[in-house]
Amino acid sequence: MQVLQNQYCLGPVRPHHPGCRLSMKAPVRYDGTPNLCRGFLTQLEILFENNPGSCVSDKAKVGYLINHLTDKALLWATPLWENKKPIIYDYEGFTSELKRTFDPSRRATNAGRSLFHIKQGNRRVSDYAIEFKTLTSEVHWPNDVLTLAFTEGLNEALMFELAPLKLPEHLDHLVDFCIAMDDQIRDRRHSRDRPRRVLPPLPLVPRHTSTSGTPEPERTDLSVVEPMQIGRTGISEAERAHRRERGLCFYCAGAGHFRLQCPQRPRGGRGDTGKPGQRTPTSQVIGS
Repeated sequence: MQVLQNQYCLGPVRPHHPGCRLSMKAPVRYDGTPNLCRGFLTQLEILFENNPGSCVSDKAKVGYLINHLTDKALLWATPLWENKKPIIYDYEGFTSELKRTFDPSRRATNAGRSLFHIKQGNRRVSDYAIEFKTLTSEVHWPNDVLTLAFTEGLNEALMFELAPLKLPEHLDHLVDFCIAMDDQIRDRRHSRDRPRRVLPPLPLVPRHTSTSGTPEPERTDLSVVEPMQIGRTGISEAERAHRRERGLCFYCAGAGHFRLQCPQRPRGGRGDTGKPGQRTPTSQVIGS
């Protein structure tokens, strides 16, 4: 059953003071989730305090609250309103019963236990500080105890960096200092992990060109090797006698020519006895 907004709660909530442009939205409907109960009631309290003329009685406030319930919370409140229970005429009593039903946990006790158990781990200090300060709002501990609990939760790497330093004594200043130190450490670590810039390769040295514009051949001090020349190849005396007896070339062991006319010999090197201007056949040097 949908509960209509109480007739004494007049229309949309508007600023009470003339000329004030403050406008507040109605809170999101509450479905009975335990950890959302207190936030829902806080939004209603702010709404009523800043708009005292919007609801003229406790019953009107309770009606407005019920009108913003849903699911389990609405099922709980509906019979109270339908049966005209006395609690609907007492806004403070109604909200206390709502908290007792849907948010029965002892927040201060649980928060105190959690303050000495939460750890930073691999998180940023800023994320750890948000969780820590959320819990501190539930307790009334002195500053010394809170600073001790905060430092106990920092990871070992950060504590190693903080060990030689004089830390601020107030919790808020300590939190700000640790956040700044953590950011600096992470920035240094990130810069080391960046890939190093690769230098471009050096340009190749151009080859010298002749006056005709064609590149000059590279010089080499290596002499032309004649791998089968007698006296340089280590041919045995028996092989030499065999070639002499059969009239074979001493260079390539071929028939029909001698070493000086051997077509396998490279031309143009030292030891070439060809006549100037005479064209001789060329072929690949054996062993090259």
